[in-house]
Amino acid sequence: MAAKTFSEIYQQFVSNLEAKKQDPFTASCSIWLRLQDSILDNRTPQDICQNSDSLLPALEEIPNSIDTLRLKVARLIDDPNIVILDDNISLLLSDACTRILTLKENEKLRMESLSNYPLTEYIAPNQINRLIDLNQFLALDIVPYLLRSNKSQLYLEALLNSNITIHSLEVIHHILVNNVQLSPEFIHYYISNSIRSCDELEDGPVKDRQVKQVTRFIQSLLEKQIIPMKDYFVEIQSFCISFMKLKGVANLFRLASQEAQQQKINF
Repeated sequence: MAAKTFSEIYQQFVSNLEAKKQDPFTASCSIWLRLQDSILDNRTPQDICQNSDSLLPALEEIPNSIDTLRLKVARLIDDPNIVILDDNISLLLSDACTRILTLKENEKLRMESLSNYPLTEYIAPNQINRLIDLNQFLALDIVPYLLRSNKSQLYLEALLNSNITIHSLEVIHHILVNNVQLSPEFIHYYISNSIRSCDELEDGPVKDRQVKQVTRFIQSLLEKQIIPMKDYFVEIQSFCISFMKLKGVANLFRLASQEAQQQKINF
């Protein structure tokens, strides 16, 4: 269910007030219960609240449910910008760091306005890398919000202190090319770690894929002028010489040499 603001359901609220002659509490509860996929027939919310023991026996185990409903309705009336959050979405956001979500679950999340949710409560800094590895496409949407939060430094440190993977490279690239501001120090450390990750892998297909991904990552940042060549030329040159046999690395070396010549870098 997509998050809805009070303004989005205001017309329905007014209709309940005028056409059905309901008081504000009843009209708001009608909307709330409908959004909650209620199966309470045609009983009014006031009927339910006043006769909760007989009409809602299942709630006997949760005696605060009616009070919770009243509180949410009160907030809905008083705050025109209030957003009704879906508990199922909150659960999926928490699960995203522990398991691979299904296509249906990903689609459900994609339809939500995730910025309305307290994402830092569902995804701790030490879980950000699990999120990226398990659910990369969801991470493309969520990580930018995390890096704009008041815990951004903790998330950045977690990214720097983890193994560099193809998924994490793609997420960081997405962040950088979509104007999320990261410090030059973070970018430099991350690129250095990326290059080092290639050296540490054993020879084989996995290492080749990592080298190619790092090559594309660095080349794209250079072409989009996100990083200055003068700060990276020595590292890039050494990286290219080590892996020149792999496709794409020679192109990066030529680009680096051309950029260096244009900027008149002296080494």
